[in-house]
Amino acid sequence: MKIYITGLPSGYEVEHLVRLFYPMAPLTLTPPEAGEDCVWAEKKPDGLWAMVRQGGKCAERSAPLPAPAEAGGETPEFSLASLTYDLLRQLDRNPPALGQDDRRAPGAPHP
Repeated sequence: MKIYITGLPSGYEVEHLVRLFYPMAPLTLTPPEAGEDCVWAEKKPDGLWAMVRQGGKCAERSAPLPAPAEAGGETPEFSLASLTYDLLRQLDRNPPALGQDDRRAPGAPHP
């Protein structure tokens, strides 16, 4: 699995978000080969796009560019990270435990 991010001045948010699902995935500066397992996140002139390809299966999502942050919108980095997370969460049957584990009773200690 490789991580490929393009179109942003900084891919920090997307890269480290993907590492929640694929901790050892290397970041690459060149587009993955056809059929190669990867998470590809891209800011295009007309919108945001994310794709996950693993084991021959491929899923993708797209979204419009956010309103400018100065106008109360989100940054493109945050919006692309959010889009990528939603896609990864949809594909992963065991998403990373972030905060409260829903299977525990409220206030129960961590195992």
